[in-house]
Amino acid sequence: MVKIEVAALSDVGRRRKSNEDSYLIDRDLGLYLVADGMGGHMAGEVASALAVEVFGESLRRTAGSEFSAAERLRFAMNAANRTVRGKSLANPLWSGMGTTITALLQDKSGFVIANVGDSPAYLQRNGTTTCVSQIHTVAEERGVPEGGFPSSIYYHILTRSIGTRSDVEPYITPLDLQLGDIVVLCSDGLSDKMEGHEIMRIATFSTPTSACRQLVEVANERGGEDNITVVVLRLT
Repeated sequence: MVKIEVAALSDVGRRRKSNEDSYLIDRDLGLYLVADGMGGHMAGEVASALAVEVFGESLRRTAGSEFSAAERLRFAMNAANRTVRGKSLANPLWSGMGTTITALLQDKSGFVIANVGDSPAYLQRNGTTTCVSQIHTVAEERGVPEGGFPSSIYYHILTRSIGTRSDVEPYITPLDLQLGDIVVLCSDGLSDKMEGHEIMRIATFSTPTSACRQLVEVANERGGEDNITVVVLRLT
């Protein structure tokens, strides 16, 4: 029987006035999730919180059904997208709001990772770090033009997000996790400040609770311009 040690931490950072990140740990569902909201007038905060709520509700409704974990995750992504999109269109203050979602789901068949946006998921196995999510940004999906982008902001332009379009195509793939594996889900407030191997080094040599605290501290020490959210899982 695989045991999962898990911890999570979310921090506003050093520059922002509010925290637009959200996360969810639901052991009954086998769900571990990070969402990074965007939009003015606290709309990002609304978008991420709403998406997390709807995502969890969708998975609870399909628990024990004949649907596969991948199908359930796709349903949940679409439900979150419809709800956030609907609220965005209904309220001018929330117009254009959206969020990323990166989620790890465990069911009887194993583990599946799903994501929309640029909140990465890293896997550490036998000293090797791998990004197991897909980064949905212009830079990652279309490549960096010769000479680079005119501004660093282009590196963060999302090609996919929850709530900004009428439909969404999540990246979904099974993960063959093993004893000793470590998985980290985080918002880009952390991944922009630390390379994947740096993040996973701390996660490897610390308990999940201690790793979360240390990772937030490092991101803040390196500027803390964005909200910082991290979920650390260790399979024992």
